[in-house]
Amino acid sequence: MKQPQALVVRGGWDGHQPYEATELFIPFLKDSGYDVRVEESPKVYADAGTW
Repeated sequence: MKQPQALVVRGGWDGHQPYEATELFIPFLKDSGYDVRVEESPKVYADAGTW
């Protein structure tokens, strides 16, 4: 069975604290068995072959 994957994209406007917010749920995803990939920019959405 393939390990489930999660893509966490953070960045943009600093006022919403993207780093701190995502750090709250990344450990939960990992503990739940997900292979977590973190990207600092929405540019990852432009290349469908990278994920």
